[in-house]
Formats: sequence, C-alpha cells, structure tokens
Amino acid sequence: MERTGGSVLWFTGLSGSGKTTTAERLHRQFLDEGRPVELLDGDVIRGVLCKGLGFSRQDRLENIRRIAYVADLLSRHGVTVLVSAITPYQEMRSYLREHVHGYVEVYVKCSLDVCAERDVKGLYAKAMRGEIAMFTGISDVYEEPEQADIVIDTQQHDVEWNARRIVEWLQQRCAVELASNCIAASREMPGHGVAATAESGGWHASYQAGDRGTTAMQNVEARLGPGGMDAREQASDRAMTAGHGASASPGTGGLSTLADTPRRSPVDGEHG
Repeated sequence: MERTGGSVLWFTGLSGSGKTTTAERLHRQFLDEGRPVELLDGDVIRGVLCKGLGFSRQDRLENIRRIAYVADLLSRHGVTVLVSAITPYQEMRSYLREHVHGYVEVYVKCSLDVCAERDVKGLYAKAMRGEIAMFTGISDVYEEPEQADIVIDTQQHDVEWNARRIVEWLQQRCAVELASNCIAASREMPGHGVAATAESGGWHASYQAGDRGTTAMQNVEARLGPGGMDAREQASDRAMTAGHGASASPGTGGLSTLADTPRRSPVDGEHG
C-alpha cells in the first residue's frame, strides 16, 4: 500500500556535528519550494516541552518520546519534519523507527575532536573539566548508528553537498516506492496498463506500467539501477564508503523501556 504523509528527517549526531546547520539549510529550501515543513530543534524544545528534565538516561528517553509524538503527529498531517537532536542511544532510535510515521534516520558524522573545536559554547571544555555531568561523547556514551538511512560527513563535505544528497535520497526512495505500487497494481490486472501519479512521504513521482507491469520495472531499473540508485549516486556512495562510510539499510525494533509507554515526543538538546 502506498505510504502517504510527510517524512520525518531525524538528524542524530554529537553536539557540534552540524545537525542543526544541515536541518536549517533544508528548512529554508523546503519553505522556498512551498512545502509544508517544520523544524524541531532539540535545544529549543528542551526549554518548551521538556522543562524539568535532566540528562540522565531516563530523562533523555522521556525527552525523545515527547519530540517523537509531535513529529509523528505533524508527519501524519502531511508535514515534512526536520528534527535536530543528539539522540545518543540505539534504544531511542529503534523506538523512533517503530513509532514515528515516515521516519528517516540521518546520521551526521563528525569526529569528537572536530566537534570540540567547533564548540562556541565551551561545553566540551567544561565537560572535560568535570563541570558538566552526563555530557554526550565525554562523560556519557554516543552509540554510533549502525542502521542509519542516510550518512552525511560534515568533515568531508559542506552543507550544500550534504543537503543535496539528502534531497536526492528522498526523491529516489519516492520513485522506487511508487514504481513498486504501480507494478503491484498492474499485476492485479494482467494485460492492462496502470498509471501511478502519487505522493510518498511528501515527494512526488509518476510511472506508467505496461503489460504485466514490465514497463514500469524496466523504467525504474533503467533510471535508478539496482537497489534504487542511479549510476551517479552509486559512484558517490562508493567514494563515500571508501572515505568515511555509507548509509545502511533501515532497521526496526524498540526496547521495552520505551515501547511500553504511550507515544510521547523526544528531544535531545545540544547540551549532551
């Protein structure tokens, strides 16, 4: 069945990795295109929805639940949502993948040393002096994502390159999903062409399936290549893999400490 609604681009990474910078760049682009879009910044939400929460593991989990609730609600109403939040634990990200409609995990990769160099707030220095407890990357763990849908490296590429890569990924996913829907429909009516023009996660595409759906399959394979990527993107990914890693296939899951509670919303601010 065709997935409708908006995508939730969830940017996870260390403080200073470039999550908010990338999300803000995409936010401006989507607004210019007239797309319904909202930016949920972890620091801002901590001061609004998450007052009173600290940085213990349980408080961080609750923080993420609260943001997730808001993001999921917006997505189901057709809004593209950009979330910038550290989200340091795999438990959180598994919960998000299971409970947030249109969830796309974007790992913003950057070394701890470079993040500390970029720190204009002096938080890393304070954490290293022991003045801030439970600071992600120093006194608390950041569990590096192993199943991110998209990986961008802000040490290797600038914000424009990374934003373009994310948009291309969304467009390719939309094309593959809609082609699959078109092919499935055509197979239910052998000998008849079926047209599909629709929206998937807020991204538009259209396909025409010929007899038994073969035309649509050939079209999408010719355009995107095996696995849904065109030759240029495959070459780009091979280069990224050689240099600093590539995006992995999405996973599912959710641990009981999160999944046993009603869907709320999360936020993990830049302060760890």
